[in-house]
Amino acid sequence: MKRLYITLTLLISLIIQTACSTTPSPPVKSSFSTQTDKHAYLKEYISWLITKEMKGNKITGLSIALVDNQQLVWAKGFGYADKHNKIAAQPNTIYRAGSISKLLTSTAAMQLVESGDLALDAPLTDYLPSFNILQREPHNIPITPRMLMTHHSGLPGDRLQGMFTNNPDPFTSVVDTLKTEYQAYPPLTLLSYSNVALSLLGHAIEKSSGLSYVNYMESNLFTLMNMNNSNFNHDINNTKGTLGYKRGSEKQDLPPRDLPAASLNTTVEDLSRFLKMIFADGSYAENKILSPSSLNEMFRHQNADIELDFDKEIGLSWFRWPRPIKNGGLMVSHGGATMFHRATIKAMPESKIGVVILSNSASASDSLNRIANQSLRILLRNINRSPVANPTLKSDNLSPKEVKQLISETVAGENIEGYYSSTLGFVKITKKDDIFFATVADRQFKLKQRNDGLLALEYKLLGLFDISLGFLSKIGFYAHKGEGHDLILGYANGRRFLVGQKIQPSHIPLSWRHRIGHYEVVNGGRGATFVKGVEILIKEGFLLVKFILDDEVMFQPIKVLSDSRAVRLGLGRYMGEMIYIVREDGIEFIEYSGLRFARIEDVELEEF
Repeated sequence: MKRLYITLTLLISLIIQTACSTTPSPPVKSSFSTQTDKHAYLKEYISWLITKEMKGNKITGLSIALVDNQQLVWAKGFGYADKHNKIAAQPNTIYRAGSISKLLTSTAAMQLVESGDLALDAPLTDYLPSFNILQREPHNIPITPRMLMTHHSGLPGDRLQGMFTNNPDPFTSVVDTLKTEYQAYPPLTLLSYSNVALSLLGHAIEKSSGLSYVNYMESNLFTLMNMNNSNFNHDINNTKGTLGYKRGSEKQDLPPRDLPAASLNTTVEDLSRFLKMIFADGSYAENKILSPSSLNEMFRHQNADIELDFDKEIGLSWFRWPRPIKNGGLMVSHGGATMFHRATIKAMPESKIGVVILSNSASASDSLNRIANQSLRILLRNINRSPVANPTLKSDNLSPKEVKQLISETVAGENIEGYYSSTLGFVKITKKDDIFFATVADRQFKLKQRNDGLLALEYKLLGLFDISLGFLSKIGFYAHKGEGHDLILGYANGRRFLVGQKIQPSHIPLSWRHRIGHYEVVNGGRGATFVKGVEILIKEGFLLVKFILDDEVMFQPIKVLSDSRAVRLGLGRYMGEMIYIVREDGIEFIEYSGLRFARIEDVELEEF
């Protein structure tokens, strides 16, 4: 009752605060009809939107740049790079750009393809002879640089041990850690995002070019495009970069080990030059960075024949969105995230417009996407360029006939009941009085049938108050049988995508039953350990690992393969990966992604 009282009190307080606060109205477009600057309304509207998003999501600092072909339309900073010292964010403020690094790494790889020093479809072992990884499902398909760039290598998603630390190991050490690891899937099974893969690509760049990765990027990209404030320095503070923040509080953003995958430090001004190179068919000023054919290959749909990818499209590291904005043509994009920095870059090569937004706040991801998309919509209207034909895709508002064609006879039917391993973890779907319910991490969601026959998530706090689920509430879910699996698919923005795989309980040996309990990480060192601990438990007949993360928990079903090995069930990032039992000095440890966990009673008190 005390917890219920506190929850209700906080909820009422929030309602009162919301009712009493006012949000300034957006600027009216007609007010700018006499302005000589045709982008005046865009700047005012996006400034208003940024201010609104920063306030609503406690974003400390943010910088944006908009590009029209070879013109930098607008670049501006908002908020603080350093809140304590009142240092404002500027267009030349240096941020961690996270996975936008992958675009630069893949661009460098394509330069080497052009010079004949690297081949997209050659075995990776041609460049990294020491590379080897074990196979749970034997196959004869070699991993290639193309697979690394399209996230179809089947490699594990990350090597969590030592991923973020003050003194990271060289990223080239990753190749040695894989020798005792297993592939999550055979190559070309499905798109499974992997930082490990891009670290290996960076290693191959070193071997095929004869230069260190850092020197290659400096000489062949940054210098040629005047990206003078960009680098792959582990320590952003040495480059006068912004601090990191979480919900307004300053945090230490430890450097990532995986330079080619996540360690780019840069500014929106520098990345606007990268966009200009794209819109100039691979050239910047007098310098040729890539040939037009290489750029086209990077933007080409690479995974059209992978059935489990459904409508998810990727080029060479660039994610593809065929019809995001009417008359704008293809959009390619990539996001970025480190511990406390967020980033997005979006380009429309046919319309030759793009946007870059960088932020020093962990809560900024959704805001950056909203700001970027709206910026491109207004910019596209402003430039009044010839319309670009969009591919014909499915409508988001489906007729019953279209539903039947799309999702077969299993739509929202009896076959959707059961247990799933999903992107949200362990999911149980039940039906009561013709209503479907999904239980995720001990929270129950109602699955309400929409007019088109798909199921939509609903959640009520305490069973009384509707809680917004954001983008999740816009997804239509349905059962799909195919590709040898019983699946749940999602449908949104005209696209189908894999959500979960139906699973069945399997025998749990006594040795694993004896391992039920709580475990703490014991080899995190001085780094940031996203997985603080794990718990082994049995639920609904399944053996689960409860991963205890910074701000949440995730229940993941596992299947026992032997006394010392188990595999995370499901299809997608981190699923298909192995969990091991190792023994040292009479103590048994659980090991996952290089992290080692000991049962709490086996850990020395001073280690906590």
